[in-house]
Amino acid sequence: MTLKKTIRSLVFVQHHLHCKIHKMFKLRQIYRSEKGFTLLEIVIVLSVLTILSTVGIASFSSGSKAASVDGALNDVVSTLNLARSRAISQVKPAECEGVLEGYKVIINSKSSYSLNLKCTFSNTSISGYPKTLPDNITFNDEAVLTSFFFPILTGSVEVEKGGANTISILGYGKTKSITVDTVGGITVKNE
Repeated sequence: MTLKKTIRSLVFVQHHLHCKIHKMFKLRQIYRSEKGFTLLEIVIVLSVLTILSTVGIASFSSGSKAASVDGALNDVVSTLNLARSRAISQVKPAECEGVLEGYKVIINSKSSYSLNLKCTFSNTSISGYPKTLPDNITFNDEAVLTSFFFPILTGSVEVEKGGANTISILGYGKTKSITVDTVGGITVKNE
């Protein structure tokens, strides 16, 4: 083999190798760009997700606390409405001994209330009562031992213990008040 042929074949091999290497790098570049993300991109995405989840959890937490206060308020209002409607309709449960006189909602403590059935010979708590307010939610001090008596047929209400017809529910920095007027109407107010 002559020197010319050897050089030619070396040039051919070099060119062939150069093409193969070029092709390999090109494929590797394409393969790499389709394969995944850089470390920097992953860190940025994780940082953004962390910030968003922290804000979301904080918002959810305050929203659920407000919902707890609203839920407690709605339960108390529902109990007052139940007492009023049963008194008006004269629903007399079997445990009532004697003549049905009415229904009484009593604020037993800063965290519990009950619905009682008042009859001539008995004063019985209705099934499912007393109820307890959720943790960190209480009645105001003035509400404790206040009772609302709904006599049958009258549609009115008699407030016992100082005649304060407004009770407040406190929790998580929020105050909600419930006012019961003389005809048994119930008004809820945010304070």
